[in-house]
Amino acid sequence: MTWKSIVIAVLCGVSLSGQTKGTGITPPKSVPLPPPVHIDAIEISADIRGNEGTEGLTNLPKTMPQATINGINNLFVVAAPSVDQVTRSWMNCEHDIAGFDTINDWFTCRLPHMPPIAVDGQTVTMSEFDPAWQEDLTLTYQAVFPRYIDLHATFVPHDAALFTNAAGFGGYAVQMFASYMPQTTDVGIYTLCIPSAGASEQWCRLNMADSGGSWLHVNASALPVDPAPANTYGFATTYKGNLKSVDYPRYIQPFYCGHITSTGMVYEIMFDRTVTATDQIRFTQYKWLVKSEAGTPAWDWQYVITQLVSGATYGFNARVAVFPYDAATFQASCQAEFAIYQTGLGQ
Repeated sequence: MTWKSIVIAVLCGVSLSGQTKGTGITPPKSVPLPPPVHIDAIEISADIRGNEGTEGLTNLPKTMPQATINGINNLFVVAAPSVDQVTRSWMNCEHDIAGFDTINDWFTCRLPHMPPIAVDGQTVTMSEFDPAWQEDLTLTYQAVFPRYIDLHATFVPHDAALFTNAAGFGGYAVQMFASYMPQTTDVGIYTLCIPSAGASEQWCRLNMADSGGSWLHVNASALPVDPAPANTYGFATTYKGNLKSVDYPRYIQPFYCGHITSTGMVYEIMFDRTVTATDQIRFTQYKWLVKSEAGTPAWDWQYVITQLVSGATYGFNARVAVFPYDAATFQASCQAEFAIYQTGLGQ
């Protein structure tokens, strides 16, 4: 086989197995992923993965690291036992973002190896050190009876100066969490909001006009983002663009719900905070896989540490509930679940 035929075979994706004797070329081997760690709370169960296969990675890949997930890989509920309620991943830390043009905004918390460790049949914890941002991240997932998955996340930035560029933009750290939903014909999310300045509180359907952007709490402010033109990293542009937000509507309480029409279920996520002196939660929606307002939306959120101190510990708690959709009780059920969560937090 000539060198030209070898190059053509490789470019065309032709296996060289059995044809490479004496050439020194070894076909790539498929390395199976280790099994996920399973947690179960009778009415809900989940499989947790933690960035398998990325240990020792020193350079960012040139395409989206699809195989690396630090969160829920599969989720099932008794109400629909044969239906996986996850499209790709839920409650998965996807990006660390600083608000200025840098390669470190790009999927960095998906890259360090983060092996999940079973604490018991209901709890998994996993930790990583992000060398790009000199930050420790720990995620603990717990299946809670009857139908909840709780998340406790902590972050320790060891060098706060890394989150501000030479022009003075940044000064905050954003952890963006992704939840890729199953197919639905209702891609909006629902919560209590103020639709415009001075308006009264009401039940709102939030839906971004384009793909990407966040809704803020009524007491929050937009983040200062470097206006310099974005560079291109990997398959897309720098992720400082993920920090844009709309002025209104603004959410009132830290929860939102979505109707997954393909499974007939409600997805609700609740948080233990809105805006504090040091951090905040922003609701985020992406519609990369949505056409004509139907598809598989990303109902995401962002945890923003607004006052960074090197070596300090920051974090938040969240809960996901999954239950059957009923149009007549949808709003009341979402608010009731949030009230239960608040009670458990002592609020």
